[in-house]
Amino acid sequence: MIASINVKLTHRSIIFGFLLSFLACCPLFSTYAFQEVDWSEDAELPFGSPRENIYAFSEHDFSEAIKNGREHAYRWPVDVTGLLIPYRPFSQFLNEDYGNPLRRWASRLSKTVVPFKNTNELFDWMGLLPYSKGLNEKLLFLRGPLVKHYEKKPSGVSFIQRKGALGLTFGCVSCHSGQFLGKTVVGLNNKRSRANQFFIMAKKVVPLVNSSFFKMTTKADEEERRMYFLARENLRAVGGVSPEVLGLDTSLAHVALSLARRNPDSLATKSSYFEKKPRKHPLESFPSSSRPMPWWNLKYKTRWLSDGSLVSGNPILTNFLWNEIGRGTDLKDLEDWTKANKGIVQNLTAFIFSLKAPHWTDFFPAESLDLSRAKRGEKIFRKSCQGCHGRYEKNWSDPTFGTGNLKDLFKTKAVFYPKKTKVIDVGTDEKRWQAMKFLAPDIMRLGFSKRTGSLLKPQKGYVPPPLEGLFLRYPYFHNNSIPNLCALMEREDRRPTFFIQGPSLNEETDYDKDCVGYPVGNKIPASWYQDKEAFYSTKRPGLSSKGHSKVFYTREGDPRFSSEERSDLREFLKTL
Repeated sequence: MIASINVKLTHRSIIFGFLLSFLACCPLFSTYAFQEVDWSEDAELPFGSPRENIYAFSEHDFSEAIKNGREHAYRWPVDVTGLLIPYRPFSQFLNEDYGNPLRRWASRLSKTVVPFKNTNELFDWMGLLPYSKGLNEKLLFLRGPLVKHYEKKPSGVSFIQRKGALGLTFGCVSCHSGQFLGKTVVGLNNKRSRANQFFIMAKKVVPLVNSSFFKMTTKADEEERRMYFLARENLRAVGGVSPEVLGLDTSLAHVALSLARRNPDSLATKSSYFEKKPRKHPLESFPSSSRPMPWWNLKYKTRWLSDGSLVSGNPILTNFLWNEIGRGTDLKDLEDWTKANKGIVQNLTAFIFSLKAPHWTDFFPAESLDLSRAKRGEKIFRKSCQGCHGRYEKNWSDPTFGTGNLKDLFKTKAVFYPKKTKVIDVGTDEKRWQAMKFLAPDIMRLGFSKRTGSLLKPQKGYVPPPLEGLFLRYPYFHNNSIPNLCALMEREDRRPTFFIQGPSLNEETDYDKDCVGYPVGNKIPASWYQDKEAFYSTKRPGLSSKGHSKVFYTREGDPRFSSEERSDLREFLKTL
């Protein structure tokens, strides 16, 4: 009897052991081996050693994490999100003509014309970009199986299934992918995003249409009706303002005004009273917009946001928090989700930190760069710029590299950015960093911030960012106020006070190669004048182009560099 039991136990042990081995190898259940990341305020980076592999994964695990993280960047992973649009009836509604009673009635009451004939027109208006094909993986244009899944929709369009209903929402790359000469670059800021305006439009239209009328006029099923009902309810807890100009992001105001519609407790619980009578907040009128920063810079930094005010905590978790506050999500649901989905947070973080900046020679021939001028510009950069923006060791300085491959000769071998990220006031428009003092107390009272180690400390000035991929990051400064590098190197009183943030499609008309950025003055394409939202005036509050001029001019206004020296410096900056 005992022998029989032992045999059974042995067989069970073998089967159990085999099962454990299988689960350990199966990607669905496996847990990557990784090292903890120091997200504290005192964190320092090894000089010259960026955190591309931030969790120090093995080669195989790193590849898997990036693959999974890429999907999370494209498809919004937070399935408890508060705003899901029932896609089938919404798409049908947009395809209807203006004779549809719902469309006609909503437009009349809200005094807002919904001008889209279909979802594709909506996506175009929002500035969502198509997938780029034919370029290599290192530029991180989406390739492989995910293209087949999403190829009929532009980047950022995201779908979440909830109880059989298909909900539409938008992923990270809606705002964090940009276009350069017709190619979509993941991690670049979207210069023509209208995501903020979409929320403003929804705030005007959706509250006027109850879920029963929505179901009747769109032929939605019961689960789609309920999805709409929840979105409508959650939208009551969302506040926001339109950006001062196309291309800027209003996250600070969006989060602050949404929190003003909730109870002032640690979970920012919903309040029907404050949804009807929101607390007054300075960011209703104080300009606080800024541009999203390029993702490939994150690996070099220990402080986040353009003003460096997020001094600790994983910035990806903070991004989830801010996004979901702006989508009316229950923060207890969000906390539970982050605890249950640490792998998603980890993979998305790994993907974003792994990104590399595109290089000039990925778009233009290496022969379009002048090596002698770039080397002269490097000397000027080292004397004037590298103290704040970091040192860039070029392949051309390596005597063992050789000169056979001109394309690789122009590339950067190593970046030496400060161990601890600086925040410096160089006289640029102060509105954005001043605005943080109005938001920080609201964020810091939240239990989510405390539990994730996120710490906001308002700073004076802005982070002098690493400059990799600078040639396609125009317009410059945190508020997009400098159209190109020629303008940046000009005296403040001679910088353009007006330019247009047009599309980047045509190499001959849409990009100034010498000045590295937008064409200005009589070089502006005539077609750009049709898009009034893209007009940029530095005369508006929060949009001034002042500051960062002492590098190029003395206090008396005399130039420190000749025209030729400034051109050499631009030639070097193209190679970063």
